[in-house]
Amino acid sequence: MTDGLATGEMRPERGRIAVYSCYFGQYEPFHGGAVGPEGDWDRIVFTDHADLEAPGCRVVRLEAGLQGFEGLTPKHLSRLPKLWPERFLAAYDWVIYVDNRARLDLSPVALVARLEAARGGAAPAGRYLVRHQKRGCSWREAQVCLRQQKLDDAEYKRLRAWFAQAGLPRNDGLFVNTALVQKMGSEATARLNAAWFRAFVEIAGRDQVLLPNLIRVMDLPQPEIGMPLSDFVTWPVFGFQVRNRFQKGLPLPEGWDDPDRKAQVELAAALMDGDTPASGRKQEVQVQDFKRKQKLEDRLAEEEARRLAEGQVIVGEDDMKLYRYGAEGEVDLDLYRKVQTEANKLKIKNQFVPEDHIAILSRYILDKGALPVSGICHGTRRGNEQMWFRQYLGPQAEVFGTEISDTATEFPHTIQWDFHEVDPEWVGAMDLVYSNSWDHAHDPERAFAGWISCLKPGGFLMLDHGWNYLPDRVSPMDPFGISEAGLVKMLNRLGADKGSVVEVIDGGAHKKHPIRTVIFRARA
Repeated sequence: MTDGLATGEMRPERGRIAVYSCYFGQYEPFHGGAVGPEGDWDRIVFTDHADLEAPGCRVVRLEAGLQGFEGLTPKHLSRLPKLWPERFLAAYDWVIYVDNRARLDLSPVALVARLEAARGGAAPAGRYLVRHQKRGCSWREAQVCLRQQKLDDAEYKRLRAWFAQAGLPRNDGLFVNTALVQKMGSEATARLNAAWFRAFVEIAGRDQVLLPNLIRVMDLPQPEIGMPLSDFVTWPVFGFQVRNRFQKGLPLPEGWDDPDRKAQVELAAALMDGDTPASGRKQEVQVQDFKRKQKLEDRLAEEEARRLAEGQVIVGEDDMKLYRYGAEGEVDLDLYRKVQTEANKLKIKNQFVPEDHIAILSRYILDKGALPVSGICHGTRRGNEQMWFRQYLGPQAEVFGTEISDTATEFPHTIQWDFHEVDPEWVGAMDLVYSNSWDHAHDPERAFAGWISCLKPGGFLMLDHGWNYLPDRVSPMDPFGISEAGLVKMLNRLGADKGSVVEVIDGGAHKKHPIRTVIFRARA
């Protein structure tokens, strides 16, 4: 159904709860499922599209020149119902805003009942907010918005001046704007909402970064929902590949608005954009990779995900490929460390190489007549590799591990460390340097040269290799890929004044996939 041009307050039709979304411009495809299923509540879509179809929803058009809001741009109009629902929805008891890229999963009746019950059966009127778990500083958020060109210089300066004038502390918290829940009837919240919209028009066009300071300036703290967003909303329903195709006017893959198929859809969109489709096992791996990528993106702030999307794959010498974090120039180290940390946490329960692989490498070292007393395992996640080396090399072996994630100290004999760095005390002091995580290097030559520098005369550098280290496996999580022959050539080039690759051995298997280990040995 269509209400046509908005002229004022809307009257409830199916119930006293309104679930609504906003769809303006051509930024992304319209997702009719954002407002959830039909029921005893009104579902409403505000839009500037004259011919938008949303079955089962009331479609309300907002156009430039709306009475009382003359001179507003479409961007401003898109925030009017979101930030100031009293302008249209004052006759409802509860209103729930859901972003076009999200989906309301919990029945609005059940959501309201939960909020009411948590407050003794009578929740006070006001907004019920979800605190952001990953970002918590309006000052830093403003800087990110400027860098991502979501704010222009004038907006950024006005915003900082406003923050400074109000004495807004850093790290004062942010709230999620993907979904906004409000019990109507609070005059104070209505004033806050009106001020929020005015600030969006007059100060800066980023609504999320404005709210904490408004709450502070107006001394109107709003209650929190008391549950994570994921308890009642799915976000994001579709990813950047779908959005990019829409903006280019290209067909969208089947199932693009089904979040349960998001990884496969993103893969299909990538293939439609020119990637060569694969079949069989390789296609299964691609789907798994996309699922991992989507899980990773869901753990990143939106601006971090955008920066990640700006990265590029570089083809280098020695049959290698390298994913470079950042669009150009210097590597975005903050993003690299964030991605590697979050990827580590996603896979924290996984163990890559089996114990018998470390037993094979230990026997190789002992068979060469060496009796290692010191060693490093780089990128060990759960710390099993160093534990097994200690077990198989003997009680004299002091082997420890490094891990970039802050989870490092949860595991034995592990320190938090970026393996591109070398502690001066390690130089020339190690009998063994081992890694099966070298494909996580953003600067492999620096890492390998540093590891070689740590070897004692006669010391071993052992690097695992297999199908998952090849150049076509490069991704933001595993930014470096190279063939076995290319790895041998690179190590010989980087370590020519120290030693050479002496052998490549079979080291067992990981889930039926052979593990090969390249062994570089320092000259005695």
